[in-house]
Amino acid sequence: MRFFGMLVMPQKAAHTVHILEAQAVLYQRKGSTCWHVRYKADGRWLRSTTKKEDLAEAKQAAMLLVTNAWFRVRNNLPVINKRFK
Repeated sequence: MRFFGMLVMPQKAAHTVHILEAQAVLYQRKGSTCWHVRYKADGRWLRSTTKKEDLAEAKQAAMLLVTNAWFRVRNNLPVINKRFK
């Protein structure tokens, strides 16, 4: 975002929480009561839902999701499994 030639960083939304030393972001989408997590694994940004409405429970679920993804990257396993019938 540019303002008179200067780079301006967007403001952090009130419903955004950084976890794991800012390696992951918890946020709520409009119209949803559940918390979602956004993190980087294997050089790609990934998004997932925590399926939790309470922030403390969502933080724990997000940490589990993110650390599991990092473990899979470290051990050369696929981070995303998509199955087709």
